[in-house]
Amino acid sequence: MDIKSIGLVLKNVEEININIVEKVWEILSANNISVYAEEKYAQYIKLPFIFAKKEELFQKTDVILSLGGDGTLIAAARNCAKYDKPIMGINLGHLGFLSEMEKDELHGLNKLLSGDYTVDERMMITCEFTDTEDKFHTYHCLNDIIISRGSYPRMIDINLEINGETVENYTADGLIISTPTGSTAYSLAAGGPVVEPGVKGMIVTPICPHSLENRAILFSDERVLEISVNEKYNKKVFVSPDGHDSVEVKGVITVKKSPYTTKLLRINNKSFYSILNDKLSERGAKK
Repeated sequence: MDIKSIGLVLKNVEEININIVEKVWEILSANNISVYAEEKYAQYIKLPFIFAKKEELFQKTDVILSLGGDGTLIAAARNCAKYDKPIMGINLGHLGFLSEMEKDELHGLNKLLSGDYTVDERMMITCEFTDTEDKFHTYHCLNDIIISRGSYPRMIDINLEINGETVENYTADGLIISTPTGSTAYSLAAGGPVVEPGVKGMIVTPICPHSLENRAILFSDERVLEISVNEKYNKKVFVSPDGHDSVEVKGVITVKKSPYTTKLLRINNKSFYSILNDKLSERGAKK
């Protein structure tokens, strides 16, 4: 791929690291790369960027650089997938599990620009549901989908079906449906397994289940999961796709493999297990 333009996806306005943005600009401009950013940042970044609307940022660039933590990258993944654009993360957050470089490793951008990279294609999942105002929603997620009780102080009764057959019934605070990429996030904290990124499947993990018999289940990516909640016992149920604001749901929630994938650009030769051990050690999950 001949990279001529790069779009920068940044954290919110209050958390822009101008010093890092300037250093990235120095490297990219020295290689004659056109740099795009969202127009809302124009008053904060005094550099000759091309400021564009959010959709144009993804449409008109060859590569997306995410400057922030995992949340910043995950939020950009939907549009990257929609427009078939690869993304690479520069970690300005705490953990940065999905990021390819730290803020003191910006020299690695030269490897990207010289074509010395690989593409790590990650499965995504689709979540479909209707909200309480009868609006139909479809989300494509890189990490996970959270079904929760919100602030309502009772467990929820959740039924999981495949082809009309009940697979499991959960009485819990909620349910996490994650991709292999998301298996090292909230699902792991809730007791789910670590799953290699190359595995094509979906992990269903209950949050604080009432029964010790409820465990995480790994499903084939060919399955279509249908989740319903017993409204007799639950006043409100919410869905949060990839950490978005929760949406109150009415009726069945359908989860399946997305037709889209996220293409992560890699310039390092670190294995999944090397990254896993390093990051979990940072998190304090390992001693």
